[in-house]
Amino acid sequence: MSQRIAMVGAGTAGLHLGLYLQQKGGQSSIFTHKKFEDYPNLRLANTVAHHAVTVAREDDLGVNHWPDAGYLGHCYFIGMPGSPIEFYGDLTSGPSHAVDYRIYLPTLMTDFQDRGGRIEYRAIRVADLTELSAEYDLVVITTGAGGLGQLFARDVQNSPFTKPQRHLCAGLFTGIAEQQPKAVTFGISPGAGEMIEIPTVTFGGDATALLFENRPGSDLEVLARTRYEDNPRAFLDLVLDTLRTHYPVSARRVNEDEFDLANGPLDILQGGVNPDGAPRPHQTGQRRDSEPPSGIG
Repeated sequence: MSQRIAMVGAGTAGLHLGLYLQQKGGQSSIFTHKKFEDYPNLRLANTVAHHAVTVAREDDLGVNHWPDAGYLGHCYFIGMPGSPIEFYGDLTSGPSHAVDYRIYLPTLMTDFQDRGGRIEYRAIRVADLTELSAEYDLVVITTGAGGLGQLFARDVQNSPFTKPQRHLCAGLFTGIAEQQPKAVTFGISPGAGEMIEIPTVTFGGDATALLFENRPGSDLEVLARTRYEDNPRAFLDLVLDTLRTHYPVSARRVNEDEFDLANGPLDILQGGVNPDGAPRPHQTGQRRDSEPPSGIG
């Protein structure tokens, strides 16, 4: 008699596990409150890139629908006063790629269902886990939403912080020419923060993700507090000025006449990562501090 397994959450972890179990003949169900049709109208989820080990897993699972999206290296810029440092490194294990999760996740959900998987659309909270555990042989938590993240305590020894160490601003933009060869750009502005530029596939095709990781108390913290919706032109000018001043390695490839959000206001994600997982209030159009970080991984 085969075991029945439930995955709570339809992110990469839950979907890859569900697809793997299908491949091995296992039965599994995925629980999520987000439906296929919801994704195009959601805010940017993250700026995650999948590296070679994950791309290889996608190939093995038959879900690499973006074989031409790969980039080949990382360009680094360190803005040392008077003597900036710039260098490049190849990705020796194979290409990485980044796909807008508003496209990636529903595509893999379709793969999972088309192969006989079951998706139940409802939110699961801590109070629901006893009932779910009675119904399934194994329940795998793959999301922190709905308070589930607080089931897993912070390791104080290895994570001593109790508040965000960076205030984040991420967005998908057009008008930035790609590095040649195609690569991620990682910029460091000492004392101010970091910026990661990632070639990304989104709804209209190729775009550029910019993730600004701003030190609390630095001049760049304003990026996480300025709302695009209040004054789109002022927001874009702020981003451009930040690139010129702190990350010229990317600014020199910007066509300022074409620089804009790739799809619209939902392409901006702002907030911070709260290490202790406790909920914090957030403004409309920003992400909760308690939700997973934007980043590259």
